[in-house]
Amino acid sequence: MNGVIKKEQKHLSRKLKISNLEQAKSIGVVYNASTENDFGRAASLIRHLQAQDKIVKSIAYVNYKELPHYLPTKLNYDYITTKDLTWCGKPDNKFVTDFKNYEFDILIDLNLAENHSLRYVVALSKAKFKIGLYNDKYNDMYDFMLEGIGQGKVSLYIKELLHYLEIFNRK
Repeated sequence: MNGVIKKEQKHLSRKLKISNLEQAKSIGVVYNASTENDFGRAASLIRHLQAQDKIVKSIAYVNYKELPHYLPTKLNYDYITTKDLTWCGKPDNKFVTDFKNYEFDILIDLNLAENHSLRYVVALSKAKFKIGLYNDKYNDMYDFMLEGIGQGKVSLYIKELLHYLEIFNRK
């Protein structure tokens, strides 16, 4: 999958612009929703951002062929299931293409477990400012990375992320 990402990244054109939470109008959220707890934490963040009058779109990976009962099918929630993956794990459907091409002011990657299908979406996103968990392998993917947070610490990651988004570019 990394070879596919590198090849397609060569053709990616995007405008880098650092935005804080106050300045951002649109925010994309990428996350794993294979468990109800993972979905709940991401949904809580999405509701928090929407309460601040942000346009929020999300895309989640679900490690099932069909959507589990706990996932809502609403306008701002899209899901990649195992049925949507090509043989190499690349998600292949229209909403993934639309999500990648949307120029979000901020893209938040909550994919702390390194799901390759979600990495594909983040790597090829045209978002202006991409945020993720620190990893040497992904220096070229993110514009800002949070360090010192373990993979199972999604709540801490979200708390720190919101803190930094409040203080970026303050005037």
